Amino acid sequence: MFDPVSLAVMALTSAIIAGAQEVGKNSGGDSYQLLKGYVISRYGHAAKAGIANLEQQPGVRENQDNLTRLLRGMGAEDDPKLMGLAQGLIDLVEGGVKDDPLAPPKRAAGVRAIRRVLDTHIQWLSDIRSRHLVEDSQLLSSRVARAPNIPVEVRNQISTLHDRMRAIIQQVAISIENDKYREAEQLPRVLPNRSEQARAARLVQADKAIHISYESLALAVSFFSELNETILARIEQERSVERQTQMMFGNAIMIYELAAFAIDFIANFTLGGVAELEALHQETLRRIAKAHEDQERLAANANRGGIEPTVRDGILDDIRHRAATLDFFRDEWNRYVSDTKQFHRRVAEVQNKIPTLELIRENARVQLDVLELVAMLRFLRQNADAVRATVDSLQGFRLAPLSPARVRRLIGPTTG
Repeated sequence: MFDPVSLAVMALTSAIIAGAQEVGKNSGGDSYQLLKGYVISRYGHAAKAGIANLEQQPGVRENQDNLTRLLRGMGAEDDPKLMGLAQGLIDLVEGGVKDDPLAPPKRAAGVRAIRRVLDTHIQWLSDIRSRHLVEDSQLLSSRVARAPNIPVEVRNQISTLHDRMRAIIQQVAISIENDKYREAEQLPRVLPNRSEQARAARLVQADKAIHISYESLALAVSFFSELNETILARIEQERSVERQTQMMFGNAIMIYELAAFAIDFIANFTLGGVAELEALHQETLRRIAKAHEDQERLAANANRGGIEPTVRDGILDDIRHRAATLDFFRDEWNRYVSDTKQFHRRVAEVQNKIPTLELIRENARVQLDVLELVAMLRFLRQNADAVRATVDSLQGFRLAPLSPARVRRLIGPTTG
């Protein structure tokens, strides 16, 4: 793993970029001030000047290297307290913002938007069935193509319902994740060379794509559940039998379309960004392997005859530090890849719910032919329980987005 000096400089740099040192009253700000205060009190005014330069230009590699050399020269590599304070700050900065405080109202706005789309759709279908000779089940988006008595342009419009719903969900998912990635997306601009900037940008965008995909899946399922609850409440609160009967047609259509949409969304779901992430991972493993080979050659050369002992010892010491850093870098990538694989496991769990959703969809289709109030209420209550279980399997799992600290740890300390 990293030695105390490398970890301390990384923690200070990451916290400065993330802005934690300016937030005096929160845990991130407190942790930054604790580490900064300890370094200055333990290692003097030179360390204070080094941190000041870092605060002015945290992305300049020379400022990082100068502080690193200063602390190494004063024996900070063997300072366990420095290690503890640095690790504490890294953990806080890396944790990032778990969720956007605006995410709940954004999700609520998405539900309202889809409800408006569905309500408009149902009103339109009611008008169509009053003007054309058509069976109710032929008005379903998946069956309307086989309804010869409906004009082609009308059939085409009905079949776009799911695309309109998908567009809303995608827009909400992107809006939620954009706010979470604002800091991480700014990081590449302050990195010292183009190679690091390019790798960091690729990594952040791949991770963001995965989170947007997962968020869209969670939204699709949760919107289904919430709208199902709304439909149930509407019917139970309506006192007019005539009005309840009128509502049942629309509600059966709505449940069918929501179930059909969720089935299609889940069955065809893929996580975006996975291929790019895997490419970055493989590139990283190749870089680490090459660095180890270079280290071995350098160690062999250092052990040849005729090398000054002090030079040999210094170089071999450098090799040991770099080897530990490379191992840390590899382990960090392994942890990160393991984290992202949890998304795959959750998606697989939800895909196992497809048979249940298919049964709900078919029940809604049959309900169109037998519009009976008691059966409709029982049907909706059963849906609520089944869909809520699917929602719970997604909503209980949230991986934090990439923080600037973790991006730095993943792009690696091996470039100059």
